Amino acid sequence: MHTHGTLQLDIRLSRQDQEQVLKAGKAERHRLVHHRASWVTFRIRPEEDIEAAKDLIRLAYDNANKMIAGTHIEAGPKE
Repeated sequence: MHTHGTLQLDIRLSRQDQEQVLKAGKAERHRLVHHRASWVTFRIRPEEDIEAAKDLIRLAYDNANKMIAGTHIEAGPKE
């Protein structure tokens, strides 16, 4: 996960979470990384978007914990 300035957040999710987030319109597909890598881009516009950004960060955090515990759902290949 990383930011570009204060208005763009790029987050790597599990493939399943990526598909759900994209389908729900909660983020955009990352424009530079292959879609199988499961990165998404979230653009923070009004202040209200901060809570949605936190939700995406929480998904990434939960996926990392599952991966450490050995119960992670298949993620895409690394960049």
